[in-house]
Amino acid sequence: MHTIYTGQLVGVARLIDTDETRNAIAELERAQAALADTIANELGIRHDSTNYDIDEEIGSGFAPTYRGQPVPDEIRDLDSGSDWVENPVEVSAPDAKTVTGTLYIAPGNRHSRIFAIPSAMKPEQSPADLPPNHMRTWVQVGTMNADGRIVALNPSVSSYRDDLEGQIAGTHMDAQWQAPAEAV
Repeated sequence: MHTIYTGQLVGVARLIDTDETRNAIAELERAQAALADTIANELGIRHDSTNYDIDEEIGSGFAPTYRGQPVPDEIRDLDSGSDWVENPVEVSAPDAKTVTGTLYIAPGNRHSRIFAIPSAMKPEQSPADLPPNHMRTWVQVGTMNADGRIVALNPSVSSYRDDLEGQIAGTHMDAQWQAPAEAV
């Protein structure tokens, strides 16, 4: 068997250069862009663009949603020389604002979602007690497996990883995090 990887396959398709190969490359770019959008949403970062580059690879560019936001651990080592890794404060992004609120592990089927709620709960109150229209202000900041292991966590709340890991669905806690100033 002769294995050709995606980037190499795209390079061959560009050499062949027919309508069919151009359409297939465009489909790969759209699929990767959709995946990059999903990853960005899960990690609380921004997906800027996805396109074919000179190294025969389809690359997706990511950026912080606010100035000083660290690169998520899940992608940090994939481009360790990037300007975002080297100096996150200098990367162009909106200014950050500190938000005081609640982190909530919402029940799910196979995964629980972790939400940042931009308001603190009153004593004896639970996020489940809030009216449904209040959920529009919630931002998903993480995902947790059924066994309580965090799969993805937005860097803005990464300092709460140890507090969240191993907790059960329905758990909530007071927290502070950074968010883009215009989004708050």
